[in-house]
Amino acid sequence: MKINSIIKRQRKQLSLTQEQVAQYLGVSIAAVSKWESGHTYPDITLLPPLARLLKVDLNTLLSFNEELTDQEIAVFVNELSQKVGSIPFSDIMEEAREKIREYPNCDRLICNVAMTIDGVLAMDPKADNTIYQKEIDQLYERLLKSEDLIIRHQILALLINKYIAAGELEKAEALLNEIPDRIVDKTRIQANLLIQKKEYLKAVELLEKKMLSYAENLRDTQLSLLTVKKELKEWESMERIKEVSKQTIALYELWEYGSNLVDMQYGILRKDVVSTLKGLKGLLKSIKHPWSIENSLLYPHIPTKKSEEAGLPEYYLKSLTEEIKQEEALEFLHGNKEFEKLLDQD
Repeated sequence: MKINSIIKRQRKQLSLTQEQVAQYLGVSIAAVSKWESGHTYPDITLLPPLARLLKVDLNTLLSFNEELTDQEIAVFVNELSQKVGSIPFSDIMEEAREKIREYPNCDRLICNVAMTIDGVLAMDPKADNTIYQKEIDQLYERLLKSEDLIIRHQILALLINKYIAAGELEKAEALLNEIPDRIVDKTRIQANLLIQKKEYLKAVELLEKKMLSYAENLRDTQLSLLTVKKELKEWESMERIKEVSKQTIALYELWEYGSNLVDMQYGILRKDVVSTLKGLKGLLKSIKHPWSIENSLLYPHIPTKKSEEAGLPEYYLKSLTEEIKQEEALEFLHGNKEFEKLLDQD
């Protein structure tokens, strides 16, 4: 916790107003407001009287006993892990307790330590799981109130999986509803919960949709990489990405249009006439045969409607042909007989 948060927290706990703090220290109310917002900090000469007023010591006020760096946390957790097997679990637990007592408000430390000792406990047959697990779970529950959203949602996900494994499905579902989709990908957790509830059709639809989404994102990422590799003049890597992208589309049973687009994009970037024409022929052909997810064995449970199918209606073919004729990136094909014939026949 930073000094501005400590000042604000302690002031409120003591039922002091910003005006009272300002009068005690001989500063303006605006100054106190800026301290609490983090825009400015108290002058060093004001720290001792401020600490006395807020009834905290200087170490606490200056966050000396509040935060550790990520490196310091990593070193401590690593040292703790290396002692597994060489000392009793009770000693490891006591070292963890001592560190948390030293830095009681460092949620990142508590989070890393709790997950580490939880993992150690699961592998130690000699440890009394009942006693220690309760203490570890109390640390997790404490972190559910953390001001760090990432930590809070990380612990929520962890506890949800614990509840699912223990068969406490109502608790798991209640916690799951607290996690925003933008913070944590809930798909696998939701699927595990549905499986435990024996709602298999809902689970398989959810997972198929997620797999399809990943496949489409992977395809689009690979297509973008082609352009970057060209600018870096990494020709062999560019060739490999083209191959992998086409394999991805085939492996995940995506629309063939994407594979032809890869050929065309690669050809344009390399000014490769053969590859570009191959891609163009495929594009014009695949538009006539729109992709239907219903024909895929990978996604049979994803509901579809005709209007939602991934193809372009055939009447778009003429419009696309006109766009190709006007595409500046294809100027190097102008005058090519096969190119002209390809467009004329459509």
